[in-house]
Amino acid sequence: MFSRTICITSLTAALCGCAHAPQSYTFTASGPRDGAINAVAATLKKQGIEPGVIDYRAGTITSRWFDTGYRFREIDDNRPLNYYTDIFLRHHISVKESAVGLNVAVRTDVQRCAPLDAIITATEVEGSCQPMDFLFPTQQREIERLGKQLQEAVSALHQRS
Repeated sequence: MFSRTICITSLTAALCGCAHAPQSYTFTASGPRDGAINAVAATLKKQGIEPGVIDYRAGTITSRWFDTGYRFREIDDNRPLNYYTDIFLRHHISVKESAVGLNVAVRTDVQRCAPLDAIITATEVEGSCQPMDFLFPTQQREIERLGKQLQEAVSALHQRS
């Protein structure tokens, strides 16, 4: 019985260890804030991520929600066996001036939605959605990849001036 409990506990820990709260990607840069905001918006577009709201005064860019294509099966006794949800993401990028230059942070919101009734608008996903406080390693790697691309774009802007 003891070894079975340890095995189940270890398996549970291994499975739960995969998903975690989204980690922000942050970096510092030099140059004008508005130029950095423009570089971020252009890089998002190049990556197929549509900027939803750009606020120059606040120094923020919020992308539109998008379907990651990551689908998983929901377990609910009240729904048919083929009930799936997709993971949707939205990025918030802040570009703030500080004594050392620009502080840039990429933060991500996550939610899961039933794909058949999900309608993406400029600011939300309408439909059967639930916020998530975790994401999977593949999504975290994508956030880090995007953060690195944004960092390169903003740094290249300073090198040109």
